[in-house]
Amino acid sequence: MSGAPPLRGSVGPATLRSRTIRSRTIRSVVTLALVAVSAPAFAGFALTVAPDRVEVGDTFNATFTYDGDPAGLAPDFSLLTQDFRIRATSMSTRHQIVNGMSSASVAWTLSLEPLRAGDLQIPSITLHNEHSPARQVHVAALDPQLQALMHDEAFFTDETTPAAPYVQGQITYTRRLYQAGDARLYGELPDVPIIANAIVQSLASPTFGTEQRNGHTYRVIAQRFAVFPQASGELLIPSVSVQSSVRGRDGRRHQAVVASAALRVHVQPVPDDYPVAVPWLPAQSLTLRDLTAAPPAIVNVGDPIVRTIELRATGLPASALPALPLADVENVKRYADPPQPADSGDGQYITGTRTETITWVPTRAGALWLPAINVRWWDVGLRMQRVASLPPTAITVRGGPLAMARTPGAHQPLTRNRQLSAPANARRSANPIGPHPVGVAWQFAAAAVVVLAFICGAVWRARAWQTHPARGRARRRFATCTTLRAACSTNDPILARRALAGWLAERWQMSGQAALTLVAIEPAVAELNAAVFADPAVPWRGDALRAWVKRVPAPPGKAAAAPARSVLPPLYPATAGSMATSVSAACPDI
Repeated sequence: MSGAPPLRGSVGPATLRSRTIRSRTIRSVVTLALVAVSAPAFAGFALTVAPDRVEVGDTFNATFTYDGDPAGLAPDFSLLTQDFRIRATSMSTRHQIVNGMSSASVAWTLSLEPLRAGDLQIPSITLHNEHSPARQVHVAALDPQLQALMHDEAFFTDETTPAAPYVQGQITYTRRLYQAGDARLYGELPDVPIIANAIVQSLASPTFGTEQRNGHTYRVIAQRFAVFPQASGELLIPSVSVQSSVRGRDGRRHQAVVASAALRVHVQPVPDDYPVAVPWLPAQSLTLRDLTAAPPAIVNVGDPIVRTIELRATGLPASALPALPLADVENVKRYADPPQPADSGDGQYITGTRTETITWVPTRAGALWLPAINVRWWDVGLRMQRVASLPPTAITVRGGPLAMARTPGAHQPLTRNRQLSAPANARRSANPIGPHPVGVAWQFAAAAVVVLAFICGAVWRARAWQTHPARGRARRRFATCTTLRAACSTNDPILARRALAGWLAERWQMSGQAALTLVAIEPAVAELNAAVFADPAVPWRGDALRAWVKRVPAPPGKAAAAPARSVLPPLYPATAGSMATSVSAACPDI
């Protein structure tokens, strides 16, 4: 049996070993080939150029492709700027997986414009010890006739005014782009120029029009800028350029770069005769204006005198305008609101405005002079110093509510006990026996009806209040009432006066200052004014004001009149000099 021949189709041990070795060899070779193909780190750095023959003014694309992961780095393309202008740069990445093996590549595409004609070299670029190949690009010179045609059909003009500007004064820089015939503009217009040692603002949006020039009709795009030099000497306005194209005699469009000329402007320093301690204001014009009505000729101590003054300068931005030079006045406190700056333009000049609101509060009686306001400036047109002025104002200050606050017994509040007449008291004691039982029953019944009517009215008012527009004013009155209560508890006169003004303004629907003026004769308010404005300050406690506010004063002229058919005198007749009071309290919990 052992010497029997093998069956047909069977494989011997030697054959099996041969096939196993051959299959392992094939798998190893395939694996090595895949690894070699997909190695991502050091596979190369390639360069492609399209097209490789261009004309002056044309652009072409140079694509640098790195096979592998650049680890966040980018090539340094600064060597290209020797012969080319880099117009644009973009980057793209690519990742793929083949048979479980990953690969990556990164490509940088540069849009290049040759700086001159001739055979220009794109140098080798290095990234991660990989070097891109150098390539040569042939740049053909423009035909002189085509170059002249380009210059005639698309060009810039620039101008500046005034001819001899001053430091920090406005220079109006006008830049115009002319296009004629078939010239086309690519991309956007140049933006606001960046000028060293100068602040630049756009005066207006670009304007579009037409102009006849050298027998041709041009489309004109004009841009105007306000330039404020911050240093004297030479000011350089750099050149700008745009991409354009014209059609040559061969019918083909040719790209062209249209560039403006760089301008140099001599800026004058501050004149020697201008005062050193005065703010330097070079302007076309400068004015002072009082926006408020004329102040009253007579005021009381503690009454505010408010003025709103506008400083306006043509040829200067609002940021360059100084604060108003206000002199201190004896026996007067001065308060100023934050200034309100604003800029505007008419297409030729920037006009800056600075608006200030000042409040003067006299603290003693006598003659008061609000001083004149003078602003010195430099007229760049006349090249001389000038002064804008507001005249002084004379005001007579009377003792006013502060003097009344210190007068014992003046304007004493009326009390209900003092208003009851003697005959009425006599009538109350005329019946020593007491009320009749039947009368008591009727009184209880009437009281029940009154209580029921009161409850129904309260429910109706509560429902109506949910949709009444006055609930917002009530919430504001409640907030000011809370603040007023806190100020009276802590004896803070400044906070109390501010809260009182807000509460009266919400209740009477008028300005807070007007409301305070109406109640200035009230002793509690006069004492409050004395504590805020008197010099020296008067100690203040909030008890008197708190008691006065609980009576809820009504504005003069709005007190409820007596019924027309009533023939009886009022139980509490009005007294001259005192204010009528309301029945309900708007701030009952103070």
